[in-house]
Amino acid sequence: MKIRILALFCLLFFSCQKEEDYIQNVMVNIDLNLTLPEFSDLQTVGNYIFITGGVKGIIVYRQSFDSYKTYDRNCSFEPSLSCARIDSVNSSIAICKC
Repeated sequence: MKIRILALFCLLFFSCQKEEDYIQNVMVNIDLNLTLPEFSDLQTVGNYIFITGGVKGIIVYRQSFDSYKTYDRNCSFEPSLSCARIDSVNSSIAICKC
């Protein structure tokens, strides 16, 4: 019985180590002129574009006629890896190579 309790304690203790792999906080302040040709994909609801900024880039997504959402391109799964960058969005689901 003591061995089971010790094994459970060791499992819980060593599995709850603090992880230092996190997405950095970055201040972003960007204005987009949506009439420019490079932003023409945002004319249609459901489309998105990638722009520079943030940690690994920014995704601008047109959610509705008068609503846009922005996200960082850094994947949340092991974000410090070089492959942890969103490369495409499919049906509003971000796809990451990692």
